[in-house]
Amino acid sequence: MEDVSAGRVDRELEPEGDATTAKPRGDYRVALVCVHGTHWMASRYIHSLVAANGFDAHTIFFRETFEQVLAATREEIDTVVDQLVALKPDVLGFNVTSMGYVECRTILTAYRERERDLGLKRAPVVWGGTHCTLKYREVLDNNKHVDYLCRGEGDEAFIELLDALRQGEDTTQIKNIYVNQAEGYIENAPRPLVQELDELPRIDYGDTNKQYIIHNKVYQDTNPIPLQKQTYYINTARGCPFRCTFCGNSALANKENGTGRYLRRRSVESVIDELKDALVEYPELDFIYFWDDVFTAYPKWVLEFAEAYKREIGLPFFCYTHPEMITEELMEALADAGLSQLTMGIESGSYRVRSKIMNRHETNPSIINASKIQAGYGVDCHYDFILSAFEDERDKEEGLLLALSLEKPFKAQMHTMTYYPGYPITVRALAEGFIQPGDVVGAAKGQRRTQSMYAEDIRRNAYINYYFLTGKPWIPNRAIQFLWDKDVHNRYPNALNRAVTAVRIPQKFTQIAGNYLKFARNGNWSFMAILARSYRSFLELHVKRAEREDVYEVAEISDRYGAPVL
Repeated sequence: MEDVSAGRVDRELEPEGDATTAKPRGDYRVALVCVHGTHWMASRYIHSLVAANGFDAHTIFFRETFEQVLAATREEIDTVVDQLVALKPDVLGFNVTSMGYVECRTILTAYRERERDLGLKRAPVVWGGTHCTLKYREVLDNNKHVDYLCRGEGDEAFIELLDALRQGEDTTQIKNIYVNQAEGYIENAPRPLVQELDELPRIDYGDTNKQYIIHNKVYQDTNPIPLQKQTYYINTARGCPFRCTFCGNSALANKENGTGRYLRRRSVESVIDELKDALVEYPELDFIYFWDDVFTAYPKWVLEFAEAYKREIGLPFFCYTHPEMITEELMEALADAGLSQLTMGIESGSYRVRSKIMNRHETNPSIINASKIQAGYGVDCHYDFILSAFEDERDKEEGLLLALSLEKPFKAQMHTMTYYPGYPITVRALAEGFIQPGDVVGAAKGQRRTQSMYAEDIRRNAYINYYFLTGKPWIPNRAIQFLWDKDVHNRYPNALNRAVTAVRIPQKFTQIAGNYLKFARNGNWSFMAILARSYRSFLELHVKRAEREDVYEVAEISDRYGAPVL
C-alpha cells in the first residue's frame, strides 16, 4: 500500500527474478524519456550506452524547437504515457535537467497512475542527470515514484544496475546509485570518473527504436527534423578547465573532487574516426557542431586535430572558445581546417562582475585582444553576454564600452542569468536577496525554460538594445555612445526597442526565409509545417509568457499525489 502523504513509498522493490530465470539482455526492455527535443545529446548517448551493452533500448523524444519553452499540456503528457504503456518497459529511465524537472515529474506521476489503473507490473524507475547529481536529497525526498537515482556519471553504474535488476540481484551497493526505500534512501560511494573516453560508445543519431513526439504527433522510427540529418553534434571532451559560478561545471567539479581528473579528452584519432563514419552513415551532413565547453583547451591537441580534420573531413564547423584560450596560431589553424562559426563567452563586460561574481578573471584588454585575433579570418564570431541582477549602472556602462571596443563584425548573443539549483551563483543570489527560492529553475511550472531573453526582458532593460548594434560595422560607435549619453534607454525605452527591432528584422527575415528555401529544395514539406507551428508557439511565448490554462498545475500534482514539487 503506497503512502501518498509523503515523498517516501511504503514498499520494498520487487526483484525481477534470479540468474536462472532472468531475461537475456536482448529481451530486457529499457524505455528512456527525453523532454528536450530530438537532438539532446545526453539522452542519445544513454540510448547508445544501453543498446551497446545488449539491452533492448527505446527512447521517447518529447517536443522540439520553440515549443520546448512552453509548459506541456495534459494532452501531450497523456500521449507520452500512452507510448510508455505500449512499450511495456522492464525499466524506465529519465535524463532529468533542472529545466525539465517538472515535466519529468509530471510524466512519471501520470505514468504511475496509469500503471496502477491498468494493473500493470510496477516498472523500476531510474533518474539521472545534472539535477539529480546536485539536488539528490530533494529529488529523492520529494519523488516517491523514483526508485533509483544515479548521482554522477552513469556509464558503468547504470549498466550495473540494469543487470542487477534483470537478474534479481542486490541493488543496494552499486557505486553512484542511490536507492529510494520506505525507511529512507541508501547512499552509495562515488565511483571514479571515466578517464578513457575513447572506449565509450558513440552517440546514436539513428532513428531505430526512437519515438518523436512533436506538436503532440507521434513519429515512429522517423525523425521529421531534417536539421538533425544535416548537422552532426559531437563532444570531444568531458569537463571544463574553468569554474564559472553560473555554470554546472563549478558545482559538478566540486562534487567529483577526488574521483579522478575532471577535464578529459578523446584522442584526435577517435574523433576523426567517428566523423568519417558519420559522413558514410549520413551523406547529407554539411556541418559539424562541436559541443565542448571550451574546444580550444589543450592547444597541442587542437593543432593536431585541425590538421587531421582538414585532411579527412573538411566540412565547416562550429566550436566554443574562451578569451584566454585563443591565439593567432590556433585561430589560423582552425580557420584553415574549416571553422566557420565561433562563440566566445564574455558573459559580462564589467570586470568587477566577471571576477567577483562569476569567477572569470580575464581582463577587458585580453577580451579585446581575443576579438581582434578572431576577426581576421572571415569566421562568423558570436559573443555571449548574460544579463545579471548583480550589475549596477557603472557595470552596465563599462560593459557597453567593452562591447564597443570589440573588433567588428560580430553578433552579441544576449542571455538572461538562469539560476540553477546548487550552482554557486544561485547560492549567492539567494543569500544576498537578488532572487527568491521560487526563482530557482525547477521550482515550479511556468518558469523560464530557456536561457535566451524574452522580449519582456529587453523591454524592461532597454539598454540591451545597444548590444545588438555594437557588432554591426555600418553603425558608428559614436552613434551608440550618443544614445547612451543621452539616456535614451531610460527616457524613451519603447522608441529604442522599436527602432532596434526594425534594424534586426531584415537579418531575421533573411535567416528564416533561407531556412524555408533550403527545406523546400530538399522536399522537407512536413518539417516546414512543423517549423511554422513552432514559430507560432514562439510568438505565444512572448505574448502569454508560457501561462496557459491547459497545462498541469503544480498545485494539482501536489494535491493529487501528495508529494511537493521542489
